[in-house]
Amino acid sequence: MIVDKEFKTLIPPLTRDIPFLAQDKVYEGSNGLHFYQIWPSKKHSGYFYVYQSILNKNKTGEAIYSKRPFNENAVKEWVKGKVKKNTKWHVSKWNGCEYSYLIAVCIHKDEGGGKRNKAKTTFIYFIKGEGSEFVKIGKSDDIEYRIKTLQAGCPFLLKCICFYEAKSQEEHRLHKLFKKDHYRGEWFYLSANIINFIKNKTKEKESKK
Repeated sequence: MIVDKEFKTLIPPLTRDIPFLAQDKVYEGSNGLHFYQIWPSKKHSGYFYVYQSILNKNKTGEAIYSKRPFNENAVKEWVKGKVKKNTKWHVSKWNGCEYSYLIAVCIHKDEGGGKRNKAKTTFIYFIKGEGSEFVKIGKSDDIEYRIKTLQAGCPFLLKCICFYEAKSQEEHRLHKLFKKDHYRGEWFYLSANIINFIKNKTKEKESKK
């Protein structure tokens, strides 16, 4: 066994070569309802976080992630022991941010799928992970249920900080409006622009009461 000096962790010896792991790349794998992520650590160069999510047909399930980053050998052993065979990997450029479990958990949650009527009235919501710097901007006919599906396996308490009724295409408009604050998927940094938008929407709703 090898001891990882930085984190005092026992690392099994490398027994199989995995042809990836660049420090400037994020690796996302999928195989049915099994999802995986390998994410570089900003604080510890050469180390990576790993994440595994197993969902059921209702898009809820369990998630397992590393609280401490792994070195390259440990990641390759994790792939060998935990990742299903024939998993398809997608490689994207790393944005330089430290790993966030909130993003990993929620990135694979299905937003309903299928064709939607763009003229349909729905609810636009802003869901924040307490203790995090992120907010999810989306749409749903049942916000309470949406939070429950997102909350499964998520260590952050999710809370809807703003919602309002609008046409379905409002979601796309907001995603374009806050493009500069975009992180991944439907998650955005809770910027001053988004905070001001939420405040104005809240005042607007109160004035109509």
